Amino acid sequence: DPLRRKPASGYLRDWCTLVAPKSFRSCLLPLSVLMLHPVYQHPDMRAALLRRNFAGLIWSTVGPQRIASKMGLSREALATSVWTIWLSHIERRVRIADDVSLHGVAHAAAHAAAQRAETTATEDPTEAIAGQEGGGARPYGLAPRLAQPLLQEDICENFTWTLLEHWE
Repeated sequence: DPLRRKPASGYLRDWCTLVAPKSFRSCLLPLSVLMLHPVYQHPDMRAALLRRNFAGLIWSTVGPQRIASKMGLSREALATSVWTIWLSHIERRVRIADDVSLHGVAHAAAHAAAQRAETTATEDPTEAIAGQEGGGARPYGLAPRLAQPLLQEDICENFTWTLLEHWE
């Protein structure tokens, strides 16, 4: 009977608490919602976002004990020390895009997002992404580091519960 069913948000809340692993609400659902933003419809922006958050995504989905084990650390090692070693390992081993490439990616993604949002021709869609301290696009040689959101478990979990509350 459709009248006796819970709303969709109720089923999602049940899924988050009863079925899905913690990483769903502390990492994967917030990442999925973030990927819906028009800027992240550009594949290179998605890759930049995933690279920025790679260490945290693996940490959330695999867990510190398994990471410690794979890195040859004792299971009794403190999570903070495992995180520090893990982050250092990722920074040494996983490639990053240079500022010039990121500037081009951000510029292309901003224009694509602006077209989707049907902004006027007088607005500069790169201002929010490429600018720092006052905004505005910069020449390729002076591209700032792209400010990507950092997905942190506690903040993402709070986001999930807040999102569900708003849906209800």
